[in-house]
Amino acid sequence: MTWLAVPILAAFAVYFFVVIRRTGLLTADSIFVYLQVLMALGSLPILETAWDADRVYGYVLTYTLLAYMLTSAVIQLSWPRSEAAHQPRPTVYHPSFTFWLLALVSAAVVVLYYAAIGYSAFLAGLGNAFQSSSADVTSLRLNSYSGSRYLFPGYVNQFKNALLPALVVLAATSWIAKGTPRKIAIIVWMLVAIFGLIGTGQRGAFVVFIATTAVYLYLFKAKQFWKQGIALALVFIPVIILSTSALGRSADQLSSDESIAIRSIVAADEFRERVLTVNQVSAVVAFRYVYTYEDVQQGREWATSLAGVFPGNRGSDLSSRIFAYRYGSARGTSPPSVWGSIYHNFGYGGIALAPILLAVIISLLSRFGTRRHDRNSLEIVGIAGVFTVIGFWVADSPLYLLNAGLPVYAFLWWWGSRTRPESRSEHGSPEEARRGSPGPW
Repeated sequence: MTWLAVPILAAFAVYFFVVIRRTGLLTADSIFVYLQVLMALGSLPILETAWDADRVYGYVLTYTLLAYMLTSAVIQLSWPRSEAAHQPRPTVYHPSFTFWLLALVSAAVVVLYYAAIGYSAFLAGLGNAFQSSSADVTSLRLNSYSGSRYLFPGYVNQFKNALLPALVVLAATSWIAKGTPRKIAIIVWMLVAIFGLIGTGQRGAFVVFIATTAVYLYLFKAKQFWKQGIALALVFIPVIILSTSALGRSADQLSSDESIAIRSIVAADEFRERVLTVNQVSAVVAFRYVYTYEDVQQGREWATSLAGVFPGNRGSDLSSRIFAYRYGSARGTSPPSVWGSIYHNFGYGGIALAPILLAVIISLLSRFGTRRHDRNSLEIVGIAGVFTVIGFWVADSPLYLLNAGLPVYAFLWWWGSRTRPESRSEHGSPEEARRGSPGPW
């Protein structure tokens, strides 16, 4: 069913040049479209027309993308161009007592979490990769968030995966020109935050953090984004490759005596495959499972999934059952795509309405987050996180949004909006900030 890529690519080309170029390259709306197109283009070539589920899924992917882009275009283009989207006038938020208190609490939660677990899957993987150790990294990784000692990872993730990294970015913005000692302190703090992100062996949270930082840089200083974006890539791509290699994701392709260079190349290729192929295969198999073996749930699976935020409730086990369907073992997760999840819960009626409803919500949110307004770096990092988390919702139920830190980023957005009068521009006073002209997107 690869031919369905033709209308998708044609619609995306029009949408990019007519809508995204007008409203912003990195908003919740544009990021959502980028990743949904990537998922669709990776899924269509592996669909098999012999499967009824695959034929249905191919049409579901095509309809949902076209319906989303059409609805979003109508909403976005209905605003006058002068009001559509502008670079927020940036002012630097200077850390307050509340800021440092939240930073301290976040760091304490991360330390206590790893102390309670008693190990780091990432460090164990490094031992396997470079010291010929033999730790079962897969089991360690799974037990970090879904083992018998269930230590409420969803709550911890709000601090470990969202709040602490966001506060590091804010501190770096405030201290970037404050002398060598503070720069060293920021680097050390950043390393601690990165370890918190990848220590359990989950790369997804780290990728979301990188994307949030990129969106933050784009919103804060659009004219310098490409230069800063390249620097960001040069810093974080090696970390992704190192974590991929350390966690043994590509161990079956390597012998024990391979060089670091070979290991890095294989790990980079594995990460590329994960982004372009593995997630898509998971989504296709998941749709086959829910289409063939499950009835439409009328929202019950989402309700069970969201109930997992409460202590003592494990939530839905759908992704584990799909993983067992694929591999014969429940030692992993394989969630459906967002559209597969919607079909599983609400059937064809949900598929018909969901892309339209999501387009309305995400477009309005993008509009609200990019409207012309004086903003400080605290507010902008909250907006960046909200945009990224929503844009990265390509799989699973709405529980993903909560686990990925949406409540934290929404709080930072609100907190920043309440502290505008106390902020100073990067050039001096609030009056100087207001006199600055916003750069075009």
